[in-house]
Amino acid sequence: MPSLSDPAGSRVVLVGAHTYEHPGLKNVPAVANNLNRLKKCLTDPSIWGLPEENVKVIEQPATQSEVVDAVVDAVKHATDTVLFYYVGHGLPDRPKELYLALPTSLPGRRFDTTCRFEYIADKLRHASHIPRVVVILDCCYAGTVLGTLSEGDAAEELGELAGQTLDLLPPDRAYAVLVAAESTELAAAPQGRDLTAYTETLLKCLTDGKPGGRSLLSLEALHEYIRAELRRWPLVEGEHPPGTPGLGSPRGSAGQVYIAKNRAFKQTAPTPPDPNPEPVPQESSSVADLVRDYLTKQVQKEQKTYEEHALHLVPARPVGEKRYLRLAREGHLRKLEPSEDLIALWIWNPFLISKWQSSLAFTTHGIRITLPNHYFIPYGELQGYTFEVISRTEREPVGANGGTMPRTVYDLLISGPRMKLQLAEACKISSAPKQWLEDIQAYT
Repeated sequence: MPSLSDPAGSRVVLVGAHTYEHPGLKNVPAVANNLNRLKKCLTDPSIWGLPEENVKVIEQPATQSEVVDAVVDAVKHATDTVLFYYVGHGLPDRPKELYLALPTSLPGRRFDTTCRFEYIADKLRHASHIPRVVVILDCCYAGTVLGTLSEGDAAEELGELAGQTLDLLPPDRAYAVLVAAESTELAAAPQGRDLTAYTETLLKCLTDGKPGGRSLLSLEALHEYIRAELRRWPLVEGEHPPGTPGLGSPRGSAGQVYIAKNRAFKQTAPTPPDPNPEPVPQESSSVADLVRDYLTKQVQKEQKTYEEHALHLVPARPVGEKRYLRLAREGHLRKLEPSEDLIALWIWNPFLISKWQSSLAFTTHGIRITLPNHYFIPYGELQGYTFEVISRTEREPVGANGGTMPRTVYDLLISGPRMKLQLAEACKISSAPKQWLEDIQAYT
C-alpha cells in the first residue's frame, strides 16, 4: 500500500541563485518565485503538509559551504525523506561533473567559485538512515549527473552518483534524481513568465493534480506529467525550447516515493466492459508505413555518393555501426514515446557532432530535430510548415596570417506555427532534405 512520505520526518532544502556578478551568467528573475512558490506548495496540508521549519530556503547562497551545510543539517534531522532542489545556472565540467552556480561564480573557475554537485551527492549517498532521497535540478546541463546512457540504463548509472558503484547504495533505499534538461541541453526560463518552465510544470502537477492517476503522486508520475507537458510547451521565436526532462532511479525506486497527494484523484467505480463493442476501422496503410517505404528508396539513392551526410535507416540491431550514427540513434531513442519507433536518421554535421546534435530523426510519430535542444513536429501538424533552402555568405580563415575568404553556405529553414528553425549548413551537399520533408508532408 503506497504511503506519503512522513511530513514531520522529512526535510527539504531549496536553493536558488537569480542574480550573478559575472556578465557571462545571465540573471534569472524567476528563481525567487520558484523558491517561494515551491515552499508554499510543499507546506500545503492538502499537498504534502511539511512543517515550515522543515523547509530550508537558501536564496542567493554566498558560499558552497552554506549549501552543503544545509544538506548536512537536513540529513541529521530527517528520519524519512530528504529532498534537495536547485534552480539557477548549471555548469558542466568533464563527464558526470556538474557545478551549481552561485551569485559570485566565475565560469572559468568552477572548482573554487561554485557548488560542486558531487559534494551534495556524497552527503546524501552516505546518509544510510534516510530511506528516501530526492534531488531536483532545474538548471542547464542537469542531465550530466545521469550519465549519457539511454533512459533505461540511466537509472542504473544514477546509482553511481558521480563515480560510486550501485552496490554501495543499500537495497532498501529509494533514490531519485529529476532533471530539467539533458547533459547537452539548456533549461528554459522564458521571458515574461514568473517561473522557469520546468518548475512551473512541476508546480502545476502538485497544485492541480494528475487526472487519472492514483491518490498519491510518485516521483515517477511527476516526471511523466512534466515530460508530457513540456513537449506541448508553446515555443516563442527567439527563445530555445525547454530541455528534455530526465529521471534517474536505481531499481526503479522513483515509483515508490510519494511526496504529494493527487488533487485530481477521484474514487470511481470501474466501468464494465461493453459486451458488444463496435469494430474499429483499420487504415489500409498508415502514414508511418508510407514514410518508411519512401525513405527506404531515398536511402538507396543518397548513400551511393555521400555516406556521412546521407539518410540512414535505423536497423533493429545495428552491426558495425559508425560512432556518429550510434550517438545520434541513442540520443533520439531517449525522446521516443513508448509506442514510437525510429525509422531513419539524417545527420548533416557528422564530423562536429557532439552526442546527437545536428541530427534529424524520422519516427513513426513525426519528425524530431536536435540543435542541440529537441524539437518535435507530429506528422499530423506537418501541413502547417514550410521548408526553404536559403543561402548566406560567411568568411572563413585562410592560411596562418589571419586572412579570410568568403564562403557561401546553404541552410534549411523550417517555419511553422510552433517553431522557426534554421539548420545551419544542412543543405551544403544537396537540397534533398528539403525534398524529403515536402514529399512526406504530402503523405499527411
